[in-house]
Amino acid sequence: MDNHNGRIKLPKIGWMRYRKSREIAGTPKNVTVSLVHGKAFISIQTEREVATPMHPSKSSVGLDWGIKRFYTLSNGKYREQLSPLQQFAVKVAKLQRVLNRKKKFSNNWKKAKFKVAKLHNKIANIRKDFVHKSSKDLSKNHAVVFIEDLSIRNMSKSARGSQEKHGKNVKRKSGLNRAVLDASPFELRRQLQYKLRWRGGLLVAVPPQNTSRRCPAVRYGFCGESQDAGEVLVPDWGRGDMMGQEDCNDDRANRDQPGDYDGKTRYSGDANHGGADPAQAR
Repeated sequence: MDNHNGRIKLPKIGWMRYRKSREIAGTPKNVTVSLVHGKAFISIQTEREVATPMHPSKSSVGLDWGIKRFYTLSNGKYREQLSPLQQFAVKVAKLQRVLNRKKKFSNNWKKAKFKVAKLHNKIANIRKDFVHKSSKDLSKNHAVVFIEDLSIRNMSKSARGSQEKHGKNVKRKSGLNRAVLDASPFELRRQLQYKLRWRGGLLVAVPPQNTSRRCPAVRYGFCGESQDAGEVLVPDWGRGDMMGQEDCNDDRANRDQPGDYDGKTRYSGDANHGGADPAQAR
């Protein structure tokens, strides 16, 4: 590798020039070349010693991901959903119709296919930029972030059923699945995990059961009918008896997450954070 002149030697190809987006620090271990929509990108993995940082903030916050809002925090702040696929849905459908009318593998078909792929690449870049900016803001301002341990695969399963047993509300569930995948909730979790670790923070995943139904105001009290000792479950958009608490599901869920820290909690970080208390990561 010629770091000074921006060149790298690839097996069976030879020396290749590339545009450096940043200086390469450490000892190079492997190189990955990828082709994305006609553009070649090179990723260089290096090995170097990195000191364990201390997060400048002492704040901890609960985060609840949703379809209408991208996320809602326990401090009342939230970020609206971007939904880039929905924004370009009309244009995608138009280009897809043009592609379907072309003779397969003809030159015009290849041109139309390139336009469809270019638009989908633009949508993916918009989504990626939005998630990166959101995760950067969260990781900079909070040392510990609590999230629900959601199974995106189960949330986006098809409702078609089988030949023997047909599914219900298939079209509606298909639209919901599309909205879930367009919001990319797992990508937000993945980015939060490594960005918090970079800054010395911690990402904690709590069990998602009943976080949207449990009333945070009377969580440790006894109010009205309770299913479990010390818990009061209220209907969605419900009101905690005698407490005057009325919140949306996301608001209730994210305020309840820090209180769900127990032995079932899974840490999304490196081995150093293993069984430590979240407060020790600040």
